[in-house]
Order: sequence, then structure tokens, then C-alpha cells
Amino acid sequence: MYKLPVCIALFLFVMMSSHSVAQNVGISTTTPTAKLQINNDGYTRPALKLFDSAANLGTPAIHFQNAGGNKFWQLGGNMYDGNPGSSYFDIYNSQAGNYLLTVRGDGNVGIGNSSPVNKLDVSGDVNLTGAIKTNGNAGAAGQFLRSNGGGSMSWTNSSFQNQAVFSVTAFPGTAGDYNWTVPAGITKIEVELWSAGGHGGYGHGNDSLIVNDVFKTTGGGGGAGGYASALLAVTPGQVLAIHVPAGGEGGYAAITNGGNAIYLNNGYDGSNAFGSGGFGGNFGGTTGSFTNVSWLKGENGAYYTVFHDSYVYSSIITRENTGSYGDGGSSPNSNGRGTGGFRNEVIEQNGTFTSRRFVLRNGSNGGFPGGGGGGGFSPSDPGPSGLYSYPVRGLGAGGMVVIHF
Repeated sequence: MYKLPVCIALFLFVMMSSHSVAQNVGISTTTPTAKLQINNDGYTRPALKLFDSAANLGTPAIHFQNAGGNKFWQLGGNMYDGNPGSSYFDIYNSQAGNYLLTVRGDGNVGIGNSSPVNKLDVSGDVNLTGAIKTNGNAGAAGQFLRSNGGGSMSWTNSSFQNQAVFSVTAFPGTAGDYNWTVPAGITKIEVELWSAGGHGGYGHGNDSLIVNDVFKTTGGGGGAGGYASALLAVTPGQVLAIHVPAGGEGGYAAITNGGNAIYLNNGYDGSNAFGSGGFGGNFGGTTGSFTNVSWLKGENGAYYTVFHDSYVYSSIITRENTGSYGDGGSSPNSNGRGTGGFRNEVIEQNGTFTSRRFVLRNGSNGGFPGGGGGGGFSPSDPGPSGLYSYPVRGLGAGGMVVIHF
């Protein structure tokens, strides 16, 4: 006999706290103009709270989706107790298949980077229409931004108004030797050197290396060339000998003049046997009067990875082999690394009938100057003929020497 009064009370409570107009729902408003409208009630600001009962694993989210298919935007986030770096808020787009913006609980922000380790981590190009400032200072006309070491930068007046550039840009390239004569009136120069990147590693075109339908070809990424800079006191008329390396291990960049010399080694080629990446190019040292010497080692090439799977559906036995050849290393202050090749092989066997399908992507050449080539397969050794196909490896980028005077 209490059912009717209880229902009436519940109805009156809902009507007092919310109002519906033409299927619009309003909270603290009697005239909602959207499907859901939340107004300030004079005491608290409008808020929508998503609560997940999981302490550390839940991911509350809001989806924006239309009826056109499985395409959506998602706002999501998570709060990890006691660990701000593991808490995050992100914006995900299903068409891009990527988290476009990630904000971590420690204040790090990633654009195209879901694991930012700096206050701003951007994966991709940055286009600015305003000024670049360091400590609020945009610098003066003609100044350049220079690292002071230890993570700090400052605007610096350049005393060098001209430059001479020597480089090897072809794939594959040929090392070059040049002479440069110090012009009249020049008593000091700054030199920059980029050694060349190593070639991507490659497997071998030999059917005997395929055992039980598992391909054993390996190709690690080539190591990137290194970078070095230095100052040198000179006199007009002096001749400096310059050596610029082509891509591939074993070469070096160098500037020599009498007892003065500076050397920078190439990155190593990726491994052909074990799939490991080549080591990045290292500093070879100086002799004589070079000063203010600084250098950065080239990035190592990445390892080759492989995944195998096998499953049975009805009477069809399917085996899938997927290999990602290693990316090349990235050279300091250059245009990036070569991307490793990719190979996906699907083998289907139904009785005595066997079919094979391949998806291939060749390794790309390293970015100039000094980027390591992506792993793959040797162009001169393209792999077994017939059913087996393999991606081609990328080549290491050549080096460059720049003289500022």
C-alpha cells in the first residue's frame, strides 16, 4: 500500500532536480537547449564527473561518434595513486589510429607522442609563425641559438658570415677529397663535421635458411654517423685538406692541415647474421690547435624483430611470419634515420595445396647527412626466386663538412 506514495515521491524528486523540454534534459535549468544542459546553480560551477571504481586501471572516456562507421574521437584519462607520471589525459582519433594529444600528471605534454618525457614532446614537424624564445628572450637580428651544455641555450652573435660546404649526397655515394684555401683577412674558422651512416643489415637469399617455414633472414639498422664541431686559428693562404665519407662503415670525416687534424668515424653497418643494429659513429680525436671541441656520437641502429604464429581453422593450417627489419640510427643535427623494412608472410596449407601471400616494405635510406640505413635485404642478393620475397635494405647517408669563416 506504500507503492503509490513512493513512486510519486521519486517522480517529484526527479522533476525538481531536472527538467525535460522536447527530449532535452536540463539540470538547474527549465529551458535546456541541448540534449543535456548543466547550469550553475549559484553555488557550484557546472560539472560532469565520470567515476571509475578501479583504483589504478580504469580509463573513463567520452566518445564522439556518428553513424558513418567505427570512426570516433575519444577523450579519456586515468589517475594513478601516488604516481603523477603514470596518470594521463589524452585525445585519441580512430582514423589516425593514434593519441594526438597526451597530458601526463607530471605536466609533460605529448603531441603525437603518448609517452612524453619532456614538458613538450612533439613527434613530427613544427611550424612557427611567432618567435622562438629562451628565458623570454627572442634574440636580436643575426643571432643564432647555441647550446651552452647541460640543457641550457642562449642567443649568440656569430663572427662567421660565410661558409664552405663539402658533402656526399648520392646513394650509393663516393667519398670525396677537397682542398680549401683560407681567404684573405680570415684568422679564425669554425668547423662542423658529420660522418656517414652505416648501411642497413641484410639477410641472405638462400632457401636453406628457411626452416619449417620460418625465415631466418635478419637485418639490423645501420648506425648513424657522428657530429663534431671545433674552432681553429688559421692564417690567410693556408690550405686545409678535407675528406668527406660516403655511406657505409669503415669511413671517416676529417680536416687536416699540417699538425692540425680532427677525425670523426662513420656509423657501422647493421648486422647481417644476428639482426643487431650497427653502432653509431664515434669521435676519432684531434691533434694540434683545435679548440672548443664538442662532439656527439651517432645513434645506434635498431634490432631486427620477428614474430611467428600458427593456427588451424577447419582443415586449413595457417602459419604467419612477421619480421620488422631494424631502423637506422639518427645522426645528430641531421634529417633523421632510415626506416627498416617489413615482411609479413602468410602460409596456408589445405591438404597438398599450399598458398603464400606476402606484404613487403623496403628499408629506406638514411636522412642526410649521416643517417643510418634501414635494415632489409641486399639489392645484389634479392632473395630466393619463386615463392620467397624479401624487402631491400636502405643505405647509409653520406657525410658533410662545413667551414664557417
